[in-house]
Amino acid sequence: MMKKRTQQLMIATLMIFLCTFTGKAQGSKQIFSDITNTEDYSTWTLTHMDRDISTFINLVALSGLEPSLLMIDKGHTAFIPTNSAFNEMEIKEYLHLTNPENKDDLIAFVKLHFLPNKVMKYDFNDSQVIDKQGSENISVNVDEPYGAVYIGGARIVKEDIETSNGVIHIVDRVIMPYGTLDMGK
Repeated sequence: MMKKRTQQLMIATLMIFLCTFTGKAQGSKQIFSDITNTEDYSTWTLTHMDRDISTFINLVALSGLEPSLLMIDKGHTAFIPTNSAFNEMEIKEYLHLTNPENKDDLIAFVKLHFLPNKVMKYDFNDSQVIDKQGSENISVNVDEPYGAVYIGGARIVKEDIETSNGVIHIVDRVIMPYGTLDMGK
């Protein structure tokens, strides 16, 4: 049991290290830049085509939600944090999420990054609140003079990446609700 937990902590630490290294390798504006027509791919297929968002993709896989995401065929919105976005997360929060005993928290965390309808960047309005099934509210803020849009504290840094079944927004931080998830604090 102790050996397994040590291995999990080592893997999580390695993932954080890799996020730091690869997340700074290229800017968020470069994500998907080598793909000519993103609309030819589903959201989930497209997300696997860029390593600079791999940390979130790995968390989705750990959560067990990947098969559900593969079956989405209607319009939806995905807020995908860059690898470097995870640098802002405390290590103990990341370790909490990646601990198999906390799978429910990981699922809740992943779900914060998806909306069931397609929403383009400029469809968001200031002081809007996204109700995530009544339990987790996410604030939306729009900085009018500059056009910056913030979802749960995360700024959209590359917007409106259309896919065959939805839209992706790349964000610079992980999305958090008004409160925070109980990460064992």
